[in-house]
Amino acid sequence: MQRLLTKNKSTHSRSASTSILSSLKYFSSLYKPRGDEKTSYSIKVGDLVHGFNVKGVEEIPLYSMKAFSLEHDKTKAKYLHLHCPDQNNCFAVGFRTTPQDNRGISHILEKLILCGSKRYPVRDPFANMTRRSLNNQMNAWTGTDYTCFLYSTQNQKDFENLMSVYLESVYNPLLDYYDFLHEAWHYEFLREGNPESDLLITGGIYTQMKGYHQTPDNIFLESLHSNLYSETPYKSCAGGIPKDIILTSYEEVRESHKRLYHPSNSYFYSYGDLDFLDHLKFLQNNFLNKYEFLDAHTSIPLQRRENIPLEFKISCPPSSSASDPKFQSQFAISYLCNDITQDPITSISLNILSYMLFETPESPFYQSLLESGVTTAYCAGYGFDMNTREASFTIGAKNLSSEYGEMMKINQLIEDTLKNVVKEGFSQEFIESILHQIEFQAKLPKADFGISVLQSLIPLLNHNGDPIAFLKINQTIGEIKKRVRKGKYFEGLIEKFLLKNKQHIRVLMTPNKNYIKEETEKEEKMLKEIHKNMNIQDKEKIIREVY
Repeated sequence: MQRLLTKNKSTHSRSASTSILSSLKYFSSLYKPRGDEKTSYSIKVGDLVHGFNVKGVEEIPLYSMKAFSLEHDKTKAKYLHLHCPDQNNCFAVGFRTTPQDNRGISHILEKLILCGSKRYPVRDPFANMTRRSLNNQMNAWTGTDYTCFLYSTQNQKDFENLMSVYLESVYNPLLDYYDFLHEAWHYEFLREGNPESDLLITGGIYTQMKGYHQTPDNIFLESLHSNLYSETPYKSCAGGIPKDIILTSYEEVRESHKRLYHPSNSYFYSYGDLDFLDHLKFLQNNFLNKYEFLDAHTSIPLQRRENIPLEFKISCPPSSSASDPKFQSQFAISYLCNDITQDPITSISLNILSYMLFETPESPFYQSLLESGVTTAYCAGYGFDMNTREASFTIGAKNLSSEYGEMMKINQLIEDTLKNVVKEGFSQEFIESILHQIEFQAKLPKADFGISVLQSLIPLLNHNGDPIAFLKINQTIGEIKKRVRKGKYFEGLIEKFLLKNKQHIRVLMTPNKNYIKEETEKEEKMLKEIHKNMNIQDKEKIIREVY
């Protein structure tokens, strides 16, 4: 491994007198009003500003905020700015990184992006900036179908510096071959430099995903996802499956970057009191004006409705931390729900319904599953999830017996609980208390509010939905109250999306004490076959690159 690490170091090294900060070209340092003296804008829908077409301008009084929705004229990249007195500004650039298979290419790219850019060729520039920056947060988020790079800071100069580093990293990364070997995967020999000793596979992502796929909750969640969305890209594991990760080549990763990290496949978000026209100008002059539109082919189709409930039985390794080894099984019913890009009130209502069903001592499933002693915990991934193009609603339990009959009793209990809620109805007092709590929480000041807002809006930004609608909490709750007054509103959602929804699956997961052993044997068999088929040039290449 010594040679590999050495090559990484030499690729990214610079003279001691040259740091990231000395490479940064600062924006204008002229004073501009901050906070309550925030900039007022005269731009309107239809205006072209620094290469961006203004698509929408809306006031959001609840947060003393004005929202600007824009689209870049050439590349069609989307931009959302939320202007408000908050001096803790944040910025993000996100990409729809739809998985095409189980090789984890988007996961590999995320890691390589963090290994330096052509302008700032230092390994891990974000870590370097953390030591030199006044930021409150610097992060990268990855989901099933997106990758987002974000930061927040109260200092204007710091904001501008970080924007430069982030955008250079995503659009002009080094994508060094030895970083690929280190971060993704590579072969080694058991005895250093000895090609006749056993062949091994290592690398950051390969090792990470081996551990991921040996964790019961992760195995359960991946099964829910792949089977519920069986005819969409969501059937693939975005992080990668080890046996498929090693099929990924460095050249494929580089080519994927050109498509996935193109501005046409990206969206921008900014929040706070800084003049966002400066952000647009910097983007246009330094990055976007160099690109033309590209169809990245990352849109996600809707799952075909078959209306045939399906059942899947899977296994997992036993948990060493289980309180009772006899009760380590999980069971869930997962329902395919609505398209999140349509009708935001339905998505918000289902999210509220999820809270009502699970999260309070008065909640029906809290009482029928937990308080009754049937189980000690809900299943992994329970509740409403709108992080994908089509949302899902999952109900289930963990720490169960492995007996199939016992799991079917849980299935019946879930159905009976839902039917009882529809028949008896939620009490008016309970509904009002939940809605009041949501309204109250929405008004409370929160640390790093801009980042919190981004987190809730990413699914809409990623799939070209209407993020502004999700910020209009007062109007939405007002509409939901009207529907509640007409009667049986939430009960109707249970009937439509759960009880009468035939597009659902059941997943039963039981522990297998030989799970890890069997997986290890599969890997050893695979490596022996690969080793046997290697020629002398293959072995010399490994020695040359790694040792």
